[in-house]
Amino acid sequence: MTTWRSAIATNVGLVREANEDAVAATDRMVVVADGMGGHAAGEVASELAVSVFARAITSEPSVAGLNAALHIVNQAILDDALAHPERAGMGTTLTA
Repeated sequence: MTTWRSAIATNVGLVREANEDAVAATDRMVVVADGMGGHAAGEVASELAVSVFARAITSEPSVAGLNAALHIVNQAILDDALAHPERAGMGTTLTA
């Protein structure tokens, strides 16, 4: 088995005031999300996406497993927005 080491960091940059990026590394992949700027709670959506996806992904990722994890992430973001109306419309990208 190949082993690899990684380091992760995000930076707000020079234009924005808030950092809406979230990132996590698992033993199989790196997960990166970027909250939708200009929308409500992009930082919440990106953090939820990364944390839920990292927990939902199986030990041997497959296309079906990745799709299932994405559906779980989507539902978690929708549920959070329903529980917190001020976050309605929040969204994020997700890359793994």
